[in-house]
Amino acid sequence: MLVADLDGEADARETVERAIEHTKRPEDRPKLEQIARVEPFLADCAFPPTLAGVLAWVRLVEGRSLASIGLTGPVRLKTVLRGLAVGFGTVALVVVTIWMAGGMQAAGLGQAWRSPVSLLLVSFMFQATVEEVIFRGWMLSVVPRKTNVAVAVLLVSLVFCFLHFSPHQPPLIILSTSLFSLFACAWALWTGSIWGVMGWHAGWNWLLATGFELPVAGMHAHLPALLVALRPQGLDTFTGGAQGPEGSYLCSVFFVAAIAWIQWRRTRGAHNFSPTSR
Repeated sequence: MLVADLDGEADARETVERAIEHTKRPEDRPKLEQIARVEPFLADCAFPPTLAGVLAWVRLVEGRSLASIGLTGPVRLKTVLRGLAVGFGTVALVVVTIWMAGGMQAAGLGQAWRSPVSLLLVSFMFQATVEEVIFRGWMLSVVPRKTNVAVAVLLVSLVFCFLHFSPHQPPLIILSTSLFSLFACAWALWTGSIWGVMGWHAGWNWLLATGFELPVAGMHAHLPALLVALRPQGLDTFTGGAQGPEGSYLCSVFFVAAIAWIQWRRTRGAHNFSPTSR
């Protein structure tokens, strides 16, 4: 998922994938699949100027430090790596739960570790950085200054969901995207920085896209699986169907439980943070 021109990217990718599925000329299929693989990399070109623009706005226009948008805290690399590990573990938990409950069928062990697919983690990491800086960093620190934290979390999640929306999305995907943002906001508020949630965001998207050969919110990477290739079977509301596991109600249940756990930890005083102090 991208920050810049999300609607356009989603529509373009959906058009290409439909063309691959319905093409009547087999000789055109390899070309269309190549377009599907290259398109996300072209979209990545929007990341550097977007990130630079937001950071310049914070420093030069608002006159704030980067620490004020959550780029703060000790042992930053360790925090990112810990978040990355949590991302791997949580998305694997959701996928394996659906699989063990009979919603997925293995279609072969992954062979992609021998290919450069694993290097895509760098791309996913940069994408997650841009999104977290914009939404859980900048927006979540600016909005409470005019309203309050609850309104800020709601507004950030609504904007995040809107920018990740594409036509014909099932309601469960919209719900899952909203809960994704609410969870990320809760994590950022709990820890007082965005380093950890940045790693989690990258780990979740990367392993879901490349680990199991499954779509991410309906967007397929068209890459071989790193771990095991899975195919959904059964009701789409349970497996996610063509939308991927994020379209399963089990994914939404996970996010609700994770948000509740973070809120419980916050009430116990594990961290004390207010975004209005940034």
